Amino acid sequence: MKRLLYVIGSGQIGGMELHTLELVKGLLPRGFAVWVVCPDGPMIALFKAAGAQVVVDQPTFDLDPFYISRLVRLLQSNKIDIVHGHELKAGVAAILAGKLAKTPLKVIHVHTPISQWPIPVIKKKLEIWLYQFVANHLADKVVALNNAVKEIRIRDERILPDKIVVIPNGINNSLFSGGHKLPKDKTRIFTVGALGRLTEEKGFPVLLNGFSLFLKRFCGDPEESWPRLIIGGSGRLEDTLKLKAQELGVYRYVTFAGLISEEQKPPFFHSLDIFVFPSLAEGFGLVLVEAMAASLPCLASDLPVLREVGGEAVEFFRTGDPVDLSEKLYGLYKDYSRREALGEAGRKRVNRNYTQEKFWQSYKGLYEGSL
Repeated sequence: MKRLLYVIGSGQIGGMELHTLELVKGLLPRGFAVWVVCPDGPMIALFKAAGAQVVVDQPTFDLDPFYISRLVRLLQSNKIDIVHGHELKAGVAAILAGKLAKTPLKVIHVHTPISQWPIPVIKKKLEIWLYQFVANHLADKVVALNNAVKEIRIRDERILPDKIVVIPNGINNSLFSGGHKLPKDKTRIFTVGALGRLTEEKGFPVLLNGFSLFLKRFCGDPEESWPRLIIGGSGRLEDTLKLKAQELGVYRYVTFAGLISEEQKPPFFHSLDIFVFPSLAEGFGLVLVEAMAASLPCLASDLPVLREVGGEAVEFFRTGDPVDLSEKLYGLYKDYSRREALGEAGRKRVNRNYTQEKFWQSYKGLYEGSL
């Protein structure tokens, strides 16, 4: 039995954390014993419920030698075969500890390319240098979520091509099936939705600006029939976004729904007419795939990563451009048949490319040396 340790830097619910949870769920029944090291938070109970052995720990500061030494002891005392660190701080600590503990396989995965992070240039250069050194000289494998990310890793972050393995995310698509059915009722209020962390890289100010421009098309209609926008998620920009909606004069048409649990996601998607994914930087776009699986027509920023994920099944607007977002959104609003075709194409694309089973089998292959 292979013994596997995941090291992550957050115990809160988010994309990377849920990605790790899916790995725990999939690898345990496939002959792996799994440990997770992460800070305290709601993910602890989820990891334990999935069957992982959980150690609550986190670094006090970047490159914390005491944290790394605790990881070394954990790796050695449990005879861990594989250490897999997620994101930069936890990933670097995991690889350094794995090197010191002589762990046979060391994997690092920074989900969104560092070169796309909205941080000062000097800090970005230093973090890319650190990532490049650890990935090229200490890690055995570097994960990229698709070929677009692989190209960014090679071109902008100078990661050696033979280190990189491409493994797309996968979802339990059966949870989202049951068919989003686009209503044809003309009296129903058209509802736009978005979901994600309320942080800078997710592009929600672009969405609010674009939605404001979209609403101006309805100035001659009764206001109570104007479209609505529902934003699901929480994060440090929540108050800023609410203030922006007020400044734009659209607050009464926008609902900030707060954190949407995994159980609430399918009904959330099925309540919408269209899903907008305005992200400015992405490693994959898991929420976009979930919306596609729900047969929901999707409009997304045209990042190369998202173009690869969505293909012909998603409508795209220029990244960061609220005018283009509003134009594309209005076009879809007016074209029911286009929305219906996108919803059906999205569901088929997810069933073909992004299933949970493919995801688990790929990681099993990685950890067993066949990938």
